Amino acid sequence: MPTKRSFLAVAGLLAALLSSVVFSSCASSGKSYADSHPSLTAEQKNIVVKGKIPDGSAVAGMTKEDIRATMRGDPSQFTTVNGTEAWVYVRDSDDGPSLAPEMQNTSPGHMGGDPTVSAAEMDAGLVKVHTTVLFENGRATRAEVERVKP
Repeated sequence: MPTKRSFLAVAGLLAALLSSVVFSSCASSGKSYADSHPSLTAEQKNIVVKGKIPDGSAVAGMTKEDIRATMRGDPSQFTTVNGTEAWVYVRDSDDGPSLAPEMQNTSPGHMGGDPTVSAAEMDAGLVKVHTTVLFENGRATRAEVERVKP
């Protein structure tokens, strides 16, 4: 008869296995997409695999399909900014794709947005990250990543 200790050990093992499968499937879908799109630069392939869009022009030239693959879906909002088509992704600071790892825990206001946002607030998930991707003729021109207190 199994003991409570062995049951807990098996349950813990199953939970660890399940979470590793979930996380690896997200990364592998990005890797698979990047590998099948040779027109992406090495930097853009890395962005797709990580599922994180950085602030700036690293996404320039990426298609809407590339952006969807990177962000693992459609944006929260389709809009225009100064007459330019824009897609806006809104995520919790610790929730899935949207913020490049090198941009986390930066000084307040470094990426734009509310300058009173601290690294501790980012880490605690007390802010939202708005990633706006701007397009011309169906291709991304740049992305703007902003931290905002809800």
